This record gives sequence, structure tokens and C-alpha cells, in this order.
Amino acid sequence: MAKLLKLRRGTTTQHASFTGAEGEVTIDTDKDTAVVHDGSTQAGRPLAREDMTNVSSASIAGRLGTDSIATTKIAAGALPTDVTVASANIVDGTIVNADVNASAAIAGTKISPDFGNQNISTSGILSSGNITLTDPDPKISLVDTNHNSDFSIYGNGGAFTISDETNSANRFSIASDGTVDIEGNLDANGGLDVTGNITVTGNITVTGTVDGVDVANVGAGIVYDTTPQLGGNLDVNTKNIVFGDSGSASDDRLTFGAGTDLSIYHDGTNSYIDNSTGSFFVRGDTIKLRGKSADEDLIEAFVNGSVRLYHNNSTKLETTSTGVDITGVANATHFYTTGNIGRDSNDAFIFTDNTQCDLYINGNNEFRFEADGDFHADGDVIAYSTTTASDERLKENIEIVSDPIEKVEALRGVTFDWKKDGTSSAGVIAQDVIKVLPEAVKEVQGLKDNESHLAVNYHALTSILIESVKELSARVKELEAK
Repeated sequence: MAKLLKLRRGTTTQHASFTGAEGEVTIDTDKDTAVVHDGSTQAGRPLAREDMTNVSSASIAGRLGTDSIATTKIAAGALPTDVTVASANIVDGTIVNADVNASAAIAGTKISPDFGNQNISTSGILSSGNITLTDPDPKISLVDTNHNSDFSIYGNGGAFTISDETNSANRFSIASDGTVDIEGNLDANGGLDVTGNITVTGNITVTGTVDGVDVANVGAGIVYDTTPQLGGNLDVNTKNIVFGDSGSASDDRLTFGAGTDLSIYHDGTNSYIDNSTGSFFVRGDTIKLRGKSADEDLIEAFVNGSVRLYHNNSTKLETTSTGVDITGVANATHFYTTGNIGRDSNDAFIFTDNTQCDLYINGNNEFRFEADGDFHADGDVIAYSTTTASDERLKENIEIVSDPIEKVEALRGVTFDWKKDGTSSAGVIAQDVIKVLPEAVKEVQGLKDNESHLAVNYHALTSILIESVKELSARVKELEAK
């Protein structure tokens, strides 16, 4: 081996600004290659390795220029975009969709007209000047995304037919003689066969008959000179349907207003109106609702506003300007109302749900019946006799009143005037009673001012009076014995 020769070394970055001396050789430590300098060019000229691994493919391609390279010298991979491949070099190759540019077109002369069993599939438009099917029974099928044939269009024996493949039924046919069938039966009668409804938003002009009925356009409506026979619905885009009689044709008619009002006229009188707001009007001096029998009235409404309700042709209820007359109400099982019962709002029974019933007279609450059984009166309760439940079987925890004389002595017997009307009365004071006999006092709700106050059970006071008399009687007897 020769003696070691050391050259100057540096990175590619360091070489970038280094010109060196003319003919000087340095080593690029990044590219691991020698660099030759000419004394003026920065970075010098790096030398290629034997395996050319430090030379880019772009540099190689650029140096090749227009020179040709034998195919045996090209490794597997992509050719440059400027390489031209002759058609003779494509042998039994396949061009897939991805190889065809989106803007490219294939001339029709390049496609064989015979596709054999191949299908033509497109999500766009199949357009042509003429599409001709030469099969004896040509057929075009419309296939859904599940590859099911829903409808077919085909010609058979001179007829054009649209078929519903799902239900195996013809839906529309045109025969060579011009006969048109909806449902596609092409029966002997020909014409237009319809099994459903026909809705018309324009005009229908008839020169013959409709189901044997002579029909003609008259005025703004349609007039039938005999009973029409309709198997389905009749949709008429017109304002009036006139029913002619011996009088004027306009006397008896159905009228559809400019909005959605429907009116029925009889002898020229607008007797019935049904408008777009849902209101329903029947006009006449008397309106009757009859039962099965022609002479049996159920309900009558009169022009004066009164209403009668019948049962077996007997008046059971009649409303008048002064109130309601109910016949046989005594035999009624119940009479319910969510309002008040009375003469007017000042004189009525007023119910509070599940709580109480108040009786108002001349606008004043005079009496009250409560759900717990209490009865309130804003005045005297006058009766020939009164009784109070007192059976021992209704009571428990029975005890003799203690210290009755002391309790009586704590009470005051007083006279007084009532504030409400100034009338005089006599009795006790509830505040005194509650101190010695609280069982005889309770707080109640007022009727008119609706404020609570104390009330005394005067019957309860007899208990201490009775025991006081008994105690005094015992004392008298003891004194008499002495």
C-alpha cells in the first residue's frame, strides 16, 4: 500500500463557500466523496461514486437528454413523463379506468358495435340522436340500486308498453291503432281504462256521454239531465254545481266561494254555510232534527232563539228568553253543572270543588255548607225544635268536668250589640270560655269578610252548669244536716 495521503476535509455546508486552489482535491464528509476545485467555483465539483449512489436520478435523466436506453437496462418502476411508448410495444395489455384521463374521449369508431352480453352502465345521461333496438321484442329495463328490475319499456307486436316488473303487471300501453290503456290491458274496448281516481285542475270537454250520461258545459258549472253514475270520486274545478229543477237552475245549487266557503241554496235561499274558520250555519225560521219516524221531532231551533228537546214527541226541555223549562226534572237521577245554580249571579248556589257550597242572596254570602259537615248562617237559625247527637255510643274518653264552680265564676254573662247590624244580644265572651273550657271554642271562617273568628258551642256550657248545680246542691245538703 502507498503511504497515507491526507486531504482537507469538511461538510457539504462548509464546501458551499470554499473555492480552494486550482487542481486542489478535498473530501466532503457528508457526501463521502472527493471534490475537485478550480480556484474560482464555490463548492467545487463533487465526484460520483462507482455505484453512483450519491448522484440523483434527476441528474442522471438530465444528462441522458434525448438518448435512448434499451428496455433491458431499465429497472422496474415508473418511466419519466416524457417517455413515448409505441403501440407495437403494448402486447395483450389492459387499460383500467384510472389510466384514462377524465377529459379524454374515445372515438365511437374505436368501439365495436357488438357488446355481446356486456352491460352499459352510467350514472349520467345516455345521449344519442337515435337509439335503435333490433331485437324482435326489444326491451329496456330500469334497474334499481339493488339490481332489481322495477319497470321495463318494450315493444311487442306493434304496441309500446311500460311494465311493472315488481308486480308482473302492465301499467301503460299504446297500440299501433292509437288505443291508449292505463293498466296496459289493451282489451277489446280500447280507450282509456282507469281503475283509480282522476283529478282535474283544468277543463274537461266532453262531446259524447260519460257512463251513459249526456254531459255539457253550461255556465260556470256542470248540469246533469239525469242521475250520474260515478264509480269513484268526482273532482271538479268549478265554483258551482247546479241542480236544475222546474224553476231557475240557480235556485238549487252548491256554491264554492272565492275562499273555501261551501253554501247550499234551496229555492234561491242560502240555507247552509260551512266556512274556512270551521263555523257551521243552517238558516231558516225553524231547524229540526228528526228521528227515524218522519213526524218524530228530536230537536227544534226557532228563529226567536228558543230550543226544544223532545222525547217520544213530548217536550222535555225548552229554552226561552227567561230561562230553561225542564219537564219531568223531578224524575231525573242527577243534575250536574260546573257553574252556579240560581236566579242570577247575585242569587245562586256557588260550589267550590270538593270544599264547600255557598248560598248568595242579593249578592251577599248568607249560608255555607262545608265538606266537613259544618253549616254557617249569617243570621239566626229559627226552628220549632233542635236536637243534637249525644248518644254515649258515639263518645269515648268520658270524664266529669272538674272544678265546675270555679269555671263558672271565671265566665262573664254579658249583653252586647253586634257590629254588623247594631242588634242587641246576650251571651258570653269566647276568649273567657277558651280559658276554662277550650273544648267549647273553635275558630271558624267568616262568610262575608272571609276573616276567621272564635265561635262558642253554647250546648257545651251546660256541662259546667250541671256540675256546678250538683256541687252547690251537695253543699246545701251538708249545711242543712249541720
